[in-house]
Amino acid sequence: MGTKRKFITHFADNRIKRSDLIIRITMLVMMAIVLYDSYVFRTPLYYVIFAWVGAIVGKLFFFSHKVEVNKENLELTLTTNRGSIVLLLLLIVVRFIIGRRVLESFHVIEISDALYLFFIGIYYTKWRVIIKQIDEAYYQVLANLKKNKEQ
Repeated sequence: MGTKRKFITHFADNRIKRSDLIIRITMLVMMAIVLYDSYVFRTPLYYVIFAWVGAIVGKLFFFSHKVEVNKENLELTLTTNRGSIVLLLLLIVVRFIIGRRVLESFHVIEISDALYLFFIGIYYTKWRVIIKQIDEAYYQVLANLKKNKEQ
């Protein structure tokens, strides 16, 4: 296990750990479904574009999810704002109401695979946003420790 993973595992609160587990399991299930469908139904390769679009949309989680470090015990906490609730509701509407209609209007054949790939991109980027914020917080703590040590 790498140093970064040990640090995150040791100092992360339950909310970060739970989010990590949920995101990884969700992505794994969706990838398994897409891989199965691509083998059985011969899904075209250009469906990867849906994952890229999802990755771009997933960057919105940067505005709603913040990782903070407690300076005393170095514990990491994940905080969300009201934007995360709005984003969640918007994603539910896209998944169950708007997504199917939009993809049908573009004559996409495998709509469920396109939506799964879109959400794989979103969840992957959400996971990367959280990890990037943990890295930033960790390096800020290291910089502060170095500054305090020099004084």
